[in-house]
Amino acid sequence: MKKRITLLLVFLIFFSQSSLAQASSPGTSGSNALKFPVGGRAIGMGDAFTGLANDVTSIYWNPAGLSNLSTREFAASYVDGVLDVSHTFLGYAQETKWGYLGGGISLLRAGDATINNSDGTTMDVTAGQEYVITLAYARKEILPGVSLGGNLKLISSKLAEKESANSFCTDWGAFYQPKVKDLTLGFSLLNLGGKMKYKDEGDPLPLTVRLGAAYRYNINPDNNLILATDLVKPNDNGVRLNLGAEYSYQGYLCGRLGYKTGYDSEGMAGGIGFIYQGYRLDYTYSPVEDLESGHRLSLIYGF
Repeated sequence: MKKRITLLLVFLIFFSQSSLAQASSPGTSGSNALKFPVGGRAIGMGDAFTGLANDVTSIYWNPAGLSNLSTREFAASYVDGVLDVSHTFLGYAQETKWGYLGGGISLLRAGDATINNSDGTTMDVTAGQEYVITLAYARKEILPGVSLGGNLKLISSKLAEKESANSFCTDWGAFYQPKVKDLTLGFSLLNLGGKMKYKDEGDPLPLTVRLGAAYRYNINPDNNLILATDLVKPNDNGVRLNLGAEYSYQGYLCGRLGYKTGYDSEGMAGGIGFIYQGYRLDYTYSPVEDLESGHRLSLIYGF
């Protein structure tokens, strides 16, 4: 059985590396909506969530993490970025007799713009908007200690209310609980699909491989600590390392810190979380990269 688990993980890693080798050169991937992270908890831990994924936002990080849900969960987040950019995420997941099912929708809006027509008139339009609809599925304990999951995504984009593009992609994930107590490992291959094409030109989607690990340490009944790390390789950039930590007190107050290397303008991240009667409100601050805001609020409700 151990041999089968090892072979499965080796195949997934080999397949992901082969896919990246066939992908684009740095700086050429399309679909910004697929690059926007979701979930204040994960972002506050420096995006080190692949090996920890255990809530509805696993849809974004590692779909196999949905198998760690203990209740039905609903998530919502909204952020106003720089340059009049906004990003909205809604997600839902639950356990069924067929496995764990979930779905999500992300909307990225790039603000307003004015177009000068050749006849001298002007027209106010939305500069750009893009949405991603995701359907997710996960199964727990496919093999001893191994859970698997996958997503199907529809991406639709429109520029200046004139040019449009559509594409499909998939995500694949694995979650492994070895015999080492309180240690979990995760793997995900994200955004495997075609190109976003406007007329005859297009760019590949941001294919990304993530490897993660998380370790939980119970200091005492009231104080707990989680340490996590992710190794990330997108097709449009070099290898990145994410480090994160979460301290929780009595299960209702959390403090988080994260650090990211290999990014253009991001480094430290941090945040706090409040949990009460199934509600979890997370506030996160992280430096701006591309079009992202530093301040974020997100809400998860378990019921």
